[in-house]
Amino acid sequence: MSSLPELKNKIKRSKKVIVLGIGNELRGDDAAGILFVKKLKKNKRYRCYDCGTAPENFIGRVEKEMPDLVLLVDAADFEGEPGSVLITDPKSAVGMVSTHSVPLSIMTKILEESGIECVLVGIKPKSTEFGGEMSAVVKKKVEEVVDVLSGV
Repeated sequence: MSSLPELKNKIKRSKKVIVLGIGNELRGDDAAGILFVKKLKKNKRYRCYDCGTAPENFIGRVEKEMPDLVLLVDAADFEGEPGSVLITDPKSAVGMVSTHSVPLSIMTKILEESGIECVLVGIKPKSTEFGGEMSAVVKKKVEEVVDVLSGV
């Protein structure tokens, strides 16, 4: 999967969708996942959790709720311009720079063994400097993607 339209179709086919916002609010654009769930939380279609820097702490909760689909939203350092969006299998994100301790590929493996499909929505940060503010380009992209998913 690589596009928002494909993700929208996957969401439409899912009965229950959980969104895990991942990041550190003290590191500028690394808070993209957290801002994402704060904005999407108003939409009753999704169950949203602010996981901070420890999404692995939510594995048990997610397994208990047994969604069809989990969206892991995180700042991700990949090729492209700041604010670019990468929609992919989290297992393919091995090697992407991240600020949390447990790789998303490990968390995904655990959830998928429980029959839960996972998709990474990565947003390319401009800066993850400690104490920095979220950049306008990343904030705008978060709002655009939330708007698209709110329409599902």
